[in-house]
Amino acid sequence: MSLREIATNRRGRFRLSNAWPPKSGTTFCRGRSPEFANASNQPSSASLVTPRLGRLLRRSSCNSVGSATIFPRPRRKTSTGAPISSLPRSRLRAARSELAPDKAYAHFGLAKAYYVNCQRDRLRVEAERVIALNPGDMEAQGALGNWLAFGGDWDSGRRLAEAALTLAGPSAPTWWHQATAKGFYHKGEYEKAYQAFLLSYAEGSWLDLLHVVYTLPYLGRTEEAKARIPELIKLMPNMSVRLANQHYKMWCFDDDYIAKMDKALRMAGLRETADAPPTEALASKP
Repeated sequence: MSLREIATNRRGRFRLSNAWPPKSGTTFCRGRSPEFANASNQPSSASLVTPRLGRLLRRSSCNSVGSATIFPRPRRKTSTGAPISSLPRSRLRAARSELAPDKAYAHFGLAKAYYVNCQRDRLRVEAERVIALNPGDMEAQGALGNWLAFGGDWDSGRRLAEAALTLAGPSAPTWWHQATAKGFYHKGEYEKAYQAFLLSYAEGSWLDLLHVVYTLPYLGRTEEAKARIPELIKLMPNMSVRLANQHYKMWCFDDDYIAKMDKALRMAGLRETADAPPTEALASKP
């Protein structure tokens, strides 16, 4: 189905006419383009995904974390009688877990909501429920372990992430190592943190390079960190100490971790704000 066949309203959002509801079992995965439609002639993702739904799917990952199977939205109600669609966004995930108390995916969604709102204790409760309901879901364990660690529950988060790494083996996403790496960094064990960051490193990732830059100064390798600043700015042109600080606060890291990171980034010569003059390292770059 082409985009011409989908009516749009005045706000520019796609309306799904005869393309909705899709056939039961229609699945969208991250990285899957419309050109790879399967042989069953299911509607392509381009014809079904609204901008808002697309953002939700991009924030997901495969199975319980990375793909989503889309079905017609039922008109269900919570125990209080309120339709799900009328609930505030902050209550939506909680309502879904209430309607599906024995479904791991519902509690995983609620755990994610608690993580992004930095509610560590509630995140821990929902993480325990997810693991109890589906102990073999390594993808959920990997994500939950990192979220717990980033939120300040360093030890239990690291154990959960490492268990997921063991279950997944070589196919494990490299970012799962961040729970271990950042746990060591938080404790001041910078050499162990650096080695763990290298395990999670992906070429071309500004975040992975940022990890390296703010670890090297504590290993007595400040000049090496300064030499990586131009590469970091190339990957993330508006990168600054302030921006890094904002990102880590958004990801619920504690003040102690952020203070160590800020100090190291200043030692490496990273500019304080995006509109500040170039650092010494950038100025000397040919």
